[in-house]
Amino acid sequence: MATFTNVKHTQITVANNSTKSISYDFTQISNQTAVRFDEPANLQGTLPPRQSVTCGLTVPDGNTLEIGDVSVASVNGIGIPTRFWSSSGGDQYVNLLAQNGFAVTADTQDKSAVSGNSINVTVDGRGVSDPTTNDIFMQISDQ
Repeated sequence: MATFTNVKHTQITVANNSTKSISYDFTQISNQTAVRFDEPANLQGTLPPRQSVTCGLTVPDGNTLEIGDVSVASVNGIGIPTRFWSSSGGDQYVNLLAQNGFAVTADTQDKSAVSGNSINVTVDGRGVSDPTTNDIFMQISDQ
């Protein structure tokens, strides 16, 4: 599970480093948790190869995202199963799940990764240590 310190603002970036177009849908997050998006216009769409999209959001009252089994991104119509959860200490965790033909290849404090369906997916903080923003970075590449 990739671990992020609980702060009020979260930024999720999906980077498509594959040769396939991917679909993204940040509204999957708001379906289960009350969040305020920074820029609601970019919440859903198609991401061509070698492009990225970033969504900023705030969870009210300093809470964390608590969302089980959602697909923020999909490749060839196959959702990349993701879980957002937290500890009693308030840290934010993100896990990529072994579902939909994916197998977990890394599950550490720094990174969560899966492979399957001809792609590799990682979630980490991209080495960014920002005391005001959780910088959640999902990278999709060819297998």
